[in-house]
Amino acid sequence: MEIKWDGEAFKSMKNLKVLIFKDVKCSTSPKYLPNSLKVLKWQRYPSSFLPLDFHPKKLVVLDIGHSYLRSLEIIKTSNNLGILNLRSCQHITEIPDLSNLINLKELDLQHCKNLIAIHNSIGYLAKLEILDVTSCVRLKTFPCEIKLPSLKELGLNHCSRLKDFPEILEEVKIKELFLIETGIEKLPWSIYYLTQLRDLWIRQHKVIEIPNSIFLLPELERIIVDNHGKVISAQDQQSIWSMQCPNRVNFCLPRCNISDELLRSCLSRFTNMERLNLTGNNFTVLPSWIKECHFLRDIKLNECKFLRKVEGIPPYVRLVGAINCMSLSLESKNLLLSEDLLGAPSRHSSTNFFLREIYFCVPMASIPNWFGHRRKGGSVSFWFRNHFPPLCLCVLFKATDGSLESNHSYSSMSASVYINGEEVYYRNLWDRSTPNVEHVIVYNIKEDHIPDYKMERACRENKWNHVNIEVDAFSRVDKALIIEESGIYVIKQLSQKEDFRFTNPYERSVSPCGDQNCEIIEISYGAGGGDGDDVNPKCTNNDGN
Repeated sequence: MEIKWDGEAFKSMKNLKVLIFKDVKCSTSPKYLPNSLKVLKWQRYPSSFLPLDFHPKKLVVLDIGHSYLRSLEIIKTSNNLGILNLRSCQHITEIPDLSNLINLKELDLQHCKNLIAIHNSIGYLAKLEILDVTSCVRLKTFPCEIKLPSLKELGLNHCSRLKDFPEILEEVKIKELFLIETGIEKLPWSIYYLTQLRDLWIRQHKVIEIPNSIFLLPELERIIVDNHGKVISAQDQQSIWSMQCPNRVNFCLPRCNISDELLRSCLSRFTNMERLNLTGNNFTVLPSWIKECHFLRDIKLNECKFLRKVEGIPPYVRLVGAINCMSLSLESKNLLLSEDLLGAPSRHSSTNFFLREIYFCVPMASIPNWFGHRRKGGSVSFWFRNHFPPLCLCVLFKATDGSLESNHSYSSMSASVYINGEEVYYRNLWDRSTPNVEHVIVYNIKEDHIPDYKMERACRENKWNHVNIEVDAFSRVDKALIIEESGIYVIKQLSQKEDFRFTNPYERSVSPCGDQNCEIIEISYGAGGGDGDDVNPKCTNNDGN
């Protein structure tokens, strides 16, 4: 809507408190604005300046985003101003001294693409809670120090020419700090003043130096660095290296050129970490200190093509991804897929929710020997009664030759559990690009994975129940994944042998002795070194044949 006026309509409105223009285009700029205004919201304000005789002493909210404003001289003495929104004001090149705005709480400068400099006074506004300069792509000069005890949000994303992060002079209330596509080269030692910081997220293409004082952040929960570049740890304060970070931190550091040295030194101080994502890095050894991370649940080592050796693994880790770790030694593969690690009864009997599901994926050409019951293809079955037994399951799969001709082949794989023909459980096993070589996935299924109502509906009480586990692969490229073999391992210590079978208990088997009246009392249990395809029954004849 367009309004035609002479710009003097407000001259007689001496007591006007609130003025809001929205989706309105004016034929000319205002020549007068009432000094009584407390709220002025005027999107696309048409002039480069506010009226010269406007003295906004009472102004609390000034929202003139997307406007032609060039100068803020008029508001420099508006000490009641609480909110200043200049978002997308493309003609503003600098923010002047605003030290008199002692009540300012919000300063929104997002998308001011020609903004070059912000005066140091902004760093000393005691009541400022939000300072957002996101996507100020030409911004070079930012307050070199900040003393902002009320600050809760600091937006610096996409300030690609901003190289320096300000020194922090006292505690700040920021809980999240995002540095996405900035030009910042290092964080200051004084970052420890961010005492409430929980999440630190960095994504950029430049090297960034993170100080060791990060160990001192008492609330830190997650560090995510995804910069396709390099992350280094400052070593100027050597005394800090003797300290441990007490926090349960989640580290996400994909494609950061993490070195063996950094793994051994810096990350080893975070022994209480819960998740560690090192996807696509260049280190060669996962060091033994990782065994001391007793809270560590998830480790992602995918695409670490130089990783040769895993020196240890925490006892209760639930997820390990080593997809396309082509240099991994056989000894390390066997460690990751060992019966002691994955088949331990204590792991499967735990009531801890976070340990309920296990998922390990490792490049391997065969199923581990401790999976005693195996079948070619993606289908395995068994019989149980009374209680569903806790199981480890294993899938060996590979890509077809044709699928590898496409660099962007994408595949998915899932497992479904059927009891007496009724689906009771579904789990996604793979949802990513097709691997280059054969891989093994080990996962688990327990009774508490299956909803009670499905279990009750599918099972026959006090009778044998047939379970079939089907693993299916799907792809945009025809037959991109082949399921070569599947295996089952029963956690013997947590199940009753007489309540579990790999053969149909309703079909009478012929005894090895040839006596049809002889009762078979023992069958293969699905554990040990055999391939599990042969059942070796024993009979009750006195000769023991």
